[in-house]
Amino acid sequence: MSRVLRQAGARTPASPASAGPRRPDAHPWRARARSLSPQLPILALLPGAFSLFAAAPVAADHGEQTLLSATLTVDQGQGTSAMSVGCQDATSEINACSAALTTASFTYAGTASSVSGLDLESVNGFLSITFAPALTERSVRRLTLHLDGKSFPLANSEGLGVVSWRNHGLTWTDGQQVQVRLTA
Repeated sequence: MSRVLRQAGARTPASPASAGPRRPDAHPWRARARSLSPQLPILALLPGAFSLFAAAPVAADHGEQTLLSATLTVDQGQGTSAMSVGCQDATSEINACSAALTTASFTYAGTASSVSGLDLESVNGFLSITFAPALTERSVRRLTLHLDGKSFPLANSEGLGVVSWRNHGLTWTDGQQVQVRLTA
């Protein structure tokens, strides 16, 4: 094997590849692929790394917290002169919510409360919900009532002690089962 000794600072002989004009690479993507190859293992880990910051799955209702989930058995009341259908603790005309709802109690913002009225009034056409004890206006405005999948934001309601909506588009009959959810 021959060994070539060069004097310090001496130039190395030119290689045949650098001797003449350079031909364009027929496959320019090879150079880019070679430049990315040291980073490929890191790039492969990125999707997994970003998944660490993904939100944990919550309810299918866009992050809403379910405070109450129950079934209401609608009561028409005594006789045909009943002015509302649903449930109401304040009158003996229709069943109390504690009996008509599978569960009426919930806790919101550290305060225990319950649904004391959920009814459709035939005289004025209101859908109404009442809470006992009454919730503050601030907390009521953050809640949404869901009846058989139809949403009623309490922020869009009228009143405070008795929260109600006009033009709700609901009709209930005696004995009907209605799915009730209250979300924050």
